[in-house]
Amino acid sequence: MERNIKKVVILGSTGSVGTQALNIIRAFPDRFEVVGLCNGSNTSLLKRQIDEFNPSYINTLGRSSQDTAVLLHYPLKK
Repeated sequence: MERNIKKVVILGSTGSVGTQALNIIRAFPDRFEVVGLCNGSNTSLLKRQIDEFNPSYINTLGRSSQDTAVLLHYPLKK
């Protein structure tokens, strides 16, 4: 039986619910693909998530332009 992989965008990926959702996705990599991540301010955790899940889209609501500038150098999947 063929399984359809669900494409998922995680809003608040660096918060408690978002990190728990990513733990579920880690447990079932054959069922889910992370295509987007969005965070509030934890840029260092978001960078690690980008490295691990290689999403096509990211968004940060970081409070500083430095948060956003750091993420501009991350290549995203096309």
